[in-house]
Amino acid sequence: MNRQSIYRFLLVIMLLVGLSLSCNLVTDIKETFEMKNTAEAFITDIDIEGLATEFDFEAIATEFDFEAIETEIDAMATEFDFDVIETEFGMGELFETSEFQIPGFVGERPADIPVMPEAADIMESSNLVEYYVELDINQVINFYEQEMPKNGWAKTKEDKGDGYATITYTKGGRTAILDIMEDFFSGISVSISISGN
Repeated sequence: MNRQSIYRFLLVIMLLVGLSLSCNLVTDIKETFEMKNTAEAFITDIDIEGLATEFDFEAIATEFDFEAIETEIDAMATEFDFDVIETEFGMGELFETSEFQIPGFVGERPADIPVMPEAADIMESSNLVEYYVELDINQVINFYEQEMPKNGWAKTKEDKGDGYATITYTKGGRTAILDIMEDFFSGISVSISISGN
Protein backbone atom coordinates (compact mmCIF):
# COMPACT_ATOMS: atom_id res chain seq x y z
CA MET A 1 0.00 0.00 0.00
CA ASN A 2 1.45 3.31 -1.00
CA ARG A 3 1.37 6.51 0.90
CA GLN A 4 -1.46 8.03 -1.08
CA SER A 5 -3.73 5.06 -0.33
CA ILE A 6 -2.96 5.31 3.36
CA TYR A 7 -3.89 9.00 3.37
CA ARG A 8 -7.13 8.24 1.55
CA PHE A 9 -7.91 5.44 3.97
CA LEU A 10 -7.22 7.74 6.97
CA LEU A 11 -9.27 10.48 5.35
CA VAL A 12 -12.23 8.12 4.94
CA ILE A 13 -11.89 6.99 8.58
CA MET A 14 -11.75 10.61 9.76
CA LEU A 15 -14.78 11.48 7.69
CA LEU A 16 -16.72 8.54 9.15
CA VAL A 17 -15.70 9.50 12.69
CA GLY A 18 -16.60 13.15 12.00
CA LEU A 19 -19.91 12.11 10.51
CA SER A 20 -20.65 9.91 13.51
CA LEU A 21 -19.76 12.71 15.92
CA SER A 22 -21.87 15.23 14.02
CA CYS A 23 -24.83 12.83 14.04
CA ASN A 24 -24.45 12.48 17.83
CA LEU A 25 -24.18 16.25 18.14
CA VAL A 26 -27.32 16.80 16.05
CA THR A 27 -29.17 14.17 18.13
CA ASP A 28 -28.05 15.86 21.38
CA ILE A 29 -29.13 19.27 20.10
CA LYS A 30 -32.48 17.84 19.01
CA GLU A 31 -33.01 16.22 22.46
CA THR A 32 -32.06 19.48 24.17
CA PHE A 33 -34.65 21.40 22.15
CA GLU A 34 -37.25 18.72 22.86
CA MET A 35 -36.51 18.95 26.60
CA LYS A 36 -36.71 22.74 26.43
CA ASN A 37 -40.08 22.58 24.65
CA THR A 38 -41.38 20.01 27.16
CA ALA A 39 -40.27 22.21 30.07
CA GLU A 40 -41.94 25.26 28.54
CA ALA A 41 -45.14 23.31 27.96
CA PHE A 42 -45.03 22.06 31.55
CA ILE A 43 -44.50 25.58 32.92
CA THR A 44 -47.36 26.99 30.86
CA ASP A 45 -49.60 24.15 32.12
CA ILE A 46 -49.01 25.31 35.68
CA ASP A 47 -51.13 28.37 36.41
CA ILE A 48 -48.90 30.11 38.96
CA GLU A 49 -51.30 33.01 39.43
CA GLY A 50 -54.15 30.57 39.82
CA LEU A 51 -52.21 28.70 42.51
CA ALA A 52 -51.50 31.91 44.37
CA THR A 53 -55.15 32.95 44.34
CA GLU A 54 -56.29 29.48 45.46
CA PHE A 55 -54.58 30.08 48.80
CA ASP A 56 -56.65 32.78 50.48
CA PHE A 57 -54.30 33.59 53.33
CA GLU A 58 -56.68 36.12 54.87
CA ALA A 59 -59.42 33.49 54.99
CA ILE A 60 -57.01 31.00 56.57
CA ALA A 61 -56.00 33.55 59.22
CA THR A 62 -59.61 34.40 60.03
CA GLU A 63 -60.47 30.71 60.40
CA PHE A 64 -58.26 30.63 63.48
CA ASP A 65 -60.34 32.48 66.06
CA PHE A 66 -57.69 33.00 68.71
CA GLU A 67 -60.18 34.41 71.23
CA ALA A 68 -62.26 31.26 70.88
CA ILE A 69 -59.16 29.12 71.36
CA GLU A 70 -58.24 31.05 74.51
CA THR A 71 -61.81 30.62 75.81
CA GLU A 72 -61.56 26.87 75.15
CA ILE A 73 -58.28 26.68 77.07
CA ASP A 74 -59.85 28.57 80.01
CA ALA A 75 -62.83 26.22 79.93
CA MET A 76 -60.53 23.19 79.98
CA ALA A 77 -58.61 24.64 82.93
CA THR A 78 -61.81 25.19 84.94
CA GLU A 79 -62.87 21.59 84.30
CA PHE A 80 -60.03 20.48 86.57
CA ASP A 81 -61.24 21.16 90.10
CA PHE A 82 -57.91 20.89 91.87
CA ASP A 83 -59.50 21.12 95.32
CA VAL A 84 -61.58 18.03 94.56
CA ILE A 85 -58.55 16.23 93.10
CA GLU A 86 -56.54 17.10 96.21
CA THR A 87 -59.33 15.80 98.47
CA GLU A 88 -59.90 12.64 96.39
CA PHE A 89 -56.25 11.65 96.36
CA GLY A 90 -55.36 12.92 99.83
CA MET A 91 -52.70 15.22 98.41
CA GLY A 92 -52.83 17.52 101.45
CA GLU A 93 -51.94 14.62 103.75
CA LEU A 94 -49.20 13.54 101.34
CA PHE A 95 -47.59 17.00 101.40
CA GLU A 96 -47.62 17.04 105.20
CA THR A 97 -45.78 13.73 105.56
CA SER A 98 -42.04 13.79 106.19
CA GLU A 99 -41.49 11.47 103.20
CA PHE A 100 -42.80 14.10 100.79
CA GLN A 101 -41.46 17.56 101.52
CA ILE A 102 -41.05 20.05 98.70
CA PRO A 103 -37.93 22.16 99.34
CA GLY A 104 -39.03 25.61 100.47
CA PHE A 105 -42.49 24.49 101.59
CA VAL A 106 -41.99 23.58 105.25
CA GLY A 107 -43.91 25.09 108.17
CA GLU A 108 -46.55 27.82 108.17
CA ARG A 109 -46.52 31.23 106.51
CA PRO A 110 -45.23 33.96 108.84
CA ALA A 111 -48.06 36.16 110.17
CA ASP A 112 -46.28 39.33 109.01
CA ILE A 113 -46.28 38.29 105.33
CA PRO A 114 -49.54 39.53 103.77
CA VAL A 115 -51.36 37.69 100.98
CA MET A 116 -53.86 39.42 98.72
CA PRO A 117 -57.53 38.53 99.34
CA GLU A 118 -57.92 37.68 95.63
CA ALA A 119 -55.07 35.11 95.77
CA ALA A 120 -55.56 31.74 94.05
CA ASP A 121 -53.51 28.52 93.97
CA ILE A 122 -51.70 29.51 97.17
CA MET A 123 -48.65 27.51 98.26
CA GLU A 124 -47.20 28.79 101.51
CA SER A 125 -44.59 27.83 104.08
CA SER A 126 -42.32 29.46 106.62
CA ASN A 127 -39.87 30.62 103.97
CA LEU A 128 -41.78 30.70 100.69
CA VAL A 129 -45.22 31.98 99.62
CA GLU A 130 -46.47 31.63 96.05
CA TYR A 131 -49.83 32.36 94.44
CA TYR A 132 -51.59 33.81 91.41
CA VAL A 133 -53.98 36.73 91.19
CA GLU A 134 -56.03 38.08 88.28
CA LEU A 135 -55.36 41.78 88.76
CA ASP A 136 -53.24 44.45 87.16
CA ILE A 137 -49.57 44.20 88.15
CA ASN A 138 -49.65 47.76 89.56
CA GLN A 139 -52.49 46.78 91.92
CA VAL A 140 -50.33 43.97 93.30
CA ILE A 141 -47.30 46.25 93.70
CA ASN A 142 -49.43 48.92 95.43
CA PHE A 143 -50.89 46.31 97.80
CA TYR A 144 -47.44 45.25 98.99
CA GLU A 145 -46.11 48.81 99.14
CA GLN A 146 -48.94 49.58 101.59
CA GLU A 147 -49.16 46.31 103.54
CA MET A 148 -45.50 45.42 104.08
CA PRO A 149 -44.71 48.64 106.06
CA LYS A 150 -47.87 48.05 108.15
CA ASN A 151 -46.31 44.70 109.14
CA GLY A 152 -42.98 46.27 110.09
CA TRP A 153 -41.10 45.67 106.84
CA ALA A 154 -38.89 48.37 105.23
CA LYS A 155 -38.26 48.52 101.47
CA THR A 156 -34.52 48.30 100.74
CA LYS A 157 -34.32 47.52 97.03
CA GLU A 158 -36.59 47.72 94.01
CA ASP A 159 -36.34 46.65 90.37
CA LYS A 160 -39.40 47.33 88.20
CA GLY A 161 -39.85 46.79 84.47
CA ASP A 162 -42.49 46.05 81.89
CA GLY A 163 -44.47 43.14 83.32
CA TYR A 164 -42.34 42.44 86.38
CA ALA A 165 -41.17 43.82 89.73
CA THR A 166 -38.66 42.54 92.27
CA ILE A 167 -38.89 44.31 95.62
CA THR A 168 -36.76 43.52 98.67
CA TYR A 169 -37.97 44.22 102.23
CA THR A 170 -36.09 43.79 105.49
CA LYS A 171 -37.27 43.48 109.07
CA GLY A 172 -34.70 42.95 111.81
CA GLY A 173 -32.41 40.17 110.56
CA ARG A 174 -34.97 38.90 108.05
CA THR A 175 -35.32 39.56 104.31
CA ALA A 176 -38.38 39.13 102.13
CA ILE A 177 -37.92 39.23 98.36
CA LEU A 178 -41.09 39.71 96.31
CA ASP A 179 -41.06 38.59 92.69
CA ILE A 180 -44.20 39.85 90.94
CA MET A 181 -44.56 38.86 87.29
CA GLU A 182 -47.18 38.89 84.56
CA ASP A 183 -48.10 35.33 83.61
CA PHE A 184 -49.71 34.66 80.21
CA PHE A 185 -52.01 31.95 81.57
CA SER A 186 -52.75 32.96 85.15
CA GLY A 187 -52.66 36.75 85.42
CA ILE A 188 -49.99 37.78 87.93
CA SER A 189 -47.69 35.37 89.75
CA VAL A 190 -46.47 36.42 93.19
CA SER A 191 -43.53 34.70 94.85
CA ILE A 192 -42.20 35.81 98.27
CA SER A 193 -39.05 34.18 99.60
CA ILE A 194 -38.25 34.80 103.27
CA SER A 195 -34.83 34.28 104.81
CA GLY A 196 -33.01 35.08 108.05
CA ASN A 197 -34.16 35.04 111.70
